Amino acid sequence: MLQIARASREFERINRLARPERIYMLGRLSVYKDLRLMGIPSRQIEHDETLDNTSDQIRRTVAALAAHESGRAAILVSCLQAPRVRLLAGRAGLNLPVLAAPLDEDLPKGGIGRFVPSLAALAVTRDAIYEVAALAYYTR
Repeated sequence: MLQIARASREFERINRLARPERIYMLGRLSVYKDLRLMGIPSRQIEHDETLDNTSDQIRRTVAALAAHESGRAAILVSCLQAPRVRLLAGRAGLNLPVLAAPLDEDLPKGGIGRFVPSLAALAVTRDAIYEVAALAYYTR
């Protein structure tokens, strides 16, 4: 069974609405594969997974937008990353909407799962703590 992460599903929704001509995908190969499985032609996707951090990705986005005459553009990231990406994009002069994709997995809302941490909950907690610390670092 194909499991597509919510960020990819959110992209799929945005793709249906906006029909982008080019997709600049920075990050993990798994997301690129999700886009291909959605039927996005490889010629439409420019993929770079060599960038190590969000600052590098923002710089690459600035360069990509400057090199290509593009009309509309947006940045799609995890809802946990969105505040930090908005800050970094604004500092880089990118006046783009930052779209926040939901978490990949719903956290338990009832039963024993509310009290016993799942691996998904622990991963979200780790990511949220990282994002709070990173945002504090960038705003100092």
